[in-house]
Amino acid sequence: MTKHPIGMCAIACILLGCTGWGENGTPTNNPRVEQPKDDASLVDVQEPDDSSDSRKPEAPAPVLDCWQMSEKECYADNRCMPVAGVQINEFEQCLMEKTMAVCMDLGNCSPIVTFARSPTGELWKFAQDCSPPGWMSAEVEKVPSVSCKQPIKPADCTQLSKNLCKEGCTRIDGSPVREAEQCYEDYQFAACSEPVSCPLGTQYARNPSGQLWKFLVKCIPDGWVLEEPDNPVEYPCPHDPHDVCSDIPLKLCEANEACKLMEAYRIDESGQCTAATKEAVACGPEPKCPGSRCARSPSGESWHFPVGCTPAGWPVVQCEYWPACSE
Repeated sequence: MTKHPIGMCAIACILLGCTGWGENGTPTNNPRVEQPKDDASLVDVQEPDDSSDSRKPEAPAPVLDCWQMSEKECYADNRCMPVAGVQINEFEQCLMEKTMAVCMDLGNCSPIVTFARSPTGELWKFAQDCSPPGWMSAEVEKVPSVSCKQPIKPADCTQLSKNLCKEGCTRIDGSPVREAEQCYEDYQFAACSEPVSCPLGTQYARNPSGQLWKFLVKCIPDGWVLEEPDNPVEYPCPHDPHDVCSDIPLKLCEANEACKLMEAYRIDESGQCTAATKEAVACGPEPKCPGSRCARSPSGESWHFPVGCTPAGWPVVQCEYWPACSE
């Protein structure tokens, strides 16, 4: 009887307690690796129970002050009241749409029209006397009546201010004339006109209130009257403080840094001659006037000023260039 080698090994392995087989079929003592079981040997992982909420309770929403609220929140809160107003566009001289300016604590307001400036400087008009906290009350001489949305029509040009006199209109600038001093003031807005072409050229006109103006264009505002003065006004009025200096006595004139003694030659109209030496006749600003002029003093004497500047309030007269008076 032939013994099978595998069978003999199996028997030996059982007797010796072998745990495995080698590559050549011989028994080995390698420990067996047991596979994990699928039942109770596994760790039981508990899922969180949503039925018991362990989160911290949410903090209540902060209570806003009235001034922090939006328009919708302000209307919904009985502690507050919305203050509506109309913002005034000061540059365009027009009224913007009515809107809520601010939300403020509930209070008693009287139906009195008031004006106030916001902390950022905008001017507002309110239909009641409740001014928002932190706003400054303001005074307005003339309230615009034109809506900022209203289109400008050429037919309305003559009623428009300088800020609104833009597209579709012609702005006419000129210089008011000081007739007593025979000088003109700074070039400035005179009136707004319907569209018109204005060629260059000097002319004079009086406005409805009687003020004479000098224009450098051949256009004058509606309702103004053209006028040709006896003497063309060729010099600008000095910007220095005439009124301040004119009140200072002659002996104290030069104690003020802005003032100087004004010297002139006396004109002898009866003798038809001019004094050979100058005299200090008034206190005035630093002379910055070109040319020379003649003016009449309040006492009626005529004087020739070689620097062109004349005392405040002295009317300018036609200069007569007579020879020097004999001593």
